[in-house]
Amino acid sequence: MAYQRGISNNRGQFLLQTLQVFFVGLIIGMERNVLPAMSRNFGVAKGAVFFLASFVISFGLVKGVLNFVAGSLADRIGRKPPIVLGFFLLAAGLMGTALVTRFDTWIITAAVMGMGMALLYPNLIAAMSDITPPLERGQILGIYRYWRDTGYAIGGLILGLVAQWSGEIIPAIWLTAGIVALSGLWIALAVQETHPRNPAHLNKRPYFS
Repeated sequence: MAYQRGISNNRGQFLLQTLQVFFVGLIIGMERNVLPAMSRNFGVAKGAVFFLASFVISFGLVKGVLNFVAGSLADRIGRKPPIVLGFFLLAAGLMGTALVTRFDTWIITAAVMGMGMALLYPNLIAAMSDITPPLERGQILGIYRYWRDTGYAIGGLILGLVAQWSGEIIPAIWLTAGIVALSGLWIALAVQETHPRNPAHLNKRPYFS
């Protein structure tokens, strides 16, 4: 598949990609604003350093390390499969978070969310760059960050309102899980691949090349 590069030449695909980024920002807004309030469900004082540090380690460290693998993987099999899988892993992690009652099990669900986010972050940028000429790369990154940060703000606000309206954190998490799962399904059905799989490339280069 070959693209005539340029934002104006790929308006439909570009719009779909920016919406993907918005949903990622929404997820981040949730985990930054809602998940710390769940500490009481595990017998941990709200805002306790141990709880927050555990989340950073289980989510952030897994995400950070797997970013290397996820980006290289997308160069071999295309951008779309890792992105779709990333959304579904995030949805699974969120559902697990809503269901678990033990702190150690919650750490596992946070790690699953970290895996999902690692598959999303580098590959959403790569997918947008695939259809963008070099002279528009700065603009595309600015748009990416705008929609990511906007999703972060709106996601935190909406989910906070849902939690306040229901009086519980769990409904907000289920809402987010549903949005994420539907996003993954929508991407699988509607979004085009921007970097098709190259079997020759797959066989020649190691993951960390």
